[in-house]
Amino acid sequence: PLTSVLFLAELLQRGRSGEVNETQQRQLGVIYSAAFALVSVANDVIELARGGGTSLTSEDPAPFSLAESLGTTLTRGVKVVDGRLDLELWGELEGGKLGALQGRTKLQDLRLLAKNTPDFALEHLSSEFDWLPGAPGWRLNLDHLVVIQNRQLWPPGRLSITRREFPTGQVDLRLGADYLGLHGLSQLFAMFSPADSEWQQILTGLSPAGHLTRLRLAHSRDGVTAAPRWRVSGSVTHYHQQPWERIPGLSGLALNFEGNQDGGTLLLDSKNFKTEMPRLFRGPLIANKLDGYFKWRFNPQDGLRLQTRDLSMSTDHVETFSRLDLQLPLNGESPFIDMQTDFWDGDGAHKSRYLPAGIMPRPLVEWLDRAFVSGFVKAGSMLLY
Repeated sequence: PLTSVLFLAELLQRGRSGEVNETQQRQLGVIYSAAFALVSVANDVIELARGGGTSLTSEDPAPFSLAESLGTTLTRGVKVVDGRLDLELWGELEGGKLGALQGRTKLQDLRLLAKNTPDFALEHLSSEFDWLPGAPGWRLNLDHLVVIQNRQLWPPGRLSITRREFPTGQVDLRLGADYLGLHGLSQLFAMFSPADSEWQQILTGLSPAGHLTRLRLAHSRDGVTAAPRWRVSGSVTHYHQQPWERIPGLSGLALNFEGNQDGGTLLLDSKNFKTEMPRLFRGPLIANKLDGYFKWRFNPQDGLRLQTRDLSMSTDHVETFSRLDLQLPLNGESPFIDMQTDFWDGDGAHKSRYLPAGIMPRPLVEWLDRAFVSGFVKAGSMLLY
């Protein structure tokens, strides 16, 4: 059968069955290369069976060009412009079946393009790996994972993925990672999201970045129609996002998180924090320290709800303690905010930057800017809703 595939692919490439355009030529080239590789694997297996061995090895590994072998387009309009893959594999046969795979891989100079999203570039990715099959699923471990992106080295670590599928139709997926770069992940998610989808617009607009560590994710689904269940935990440091539409910009955020499909908790412990809310404040707010404990709830109808009764902020000009109830609908409606803030030890000369001028009457803002030039604010409170 593989010989027939090779023969027909070659005939089509030569135009024996009709004219073939440039894109179809590349696609036929992929088919021919893949079939040729399968012929080589089949020959190795046959030779192995005849000789009674238990392992497959390649003595002469060669680099693999992703752009040439995969063609220009992967899926959802994502194009491979460049990339080189080096791969070494060791396989074990047990009872005529592939028992396990081990090896090393190195990916260099990967570049992807997609509509409406920034280019994705990865200078280097290398890892040792092992793939272990077994009822009712498999496990993939990546050890000594090294990634260089945008000239930044990820801290070397480990990543593990486990998948189990049961006769009842339940499918479980677990992922654990020592470290992941949020900027690269958000770029990939945006690229492979449906074009012009809400998620693609959000990820592209916010352009989130930061360090994600100690990630643990468990995902489970019973059958095709059942709603998925999941649980996630981890830590984020040096988080940054651009202000986009009604969502504020953030920089220097550090937090621990834990939750599931219904809700969870956030523990903030940030230093040198900055937020930009152009619709509310006239300039960025900068805090030397930001601490707080949040509870969050989520459902598709009401959106995301964040609540805290313990949010403290220390700046060069004032100390604050806030209670907050924030609701962010997913249907395009305006967010709802209910916040009470107590403040003390304030420097009146800098009061203008802390006024929510975007929602205050303009004459009042102008009067406050002129009326209070300096002074010491012993204590006070503000209610925003």
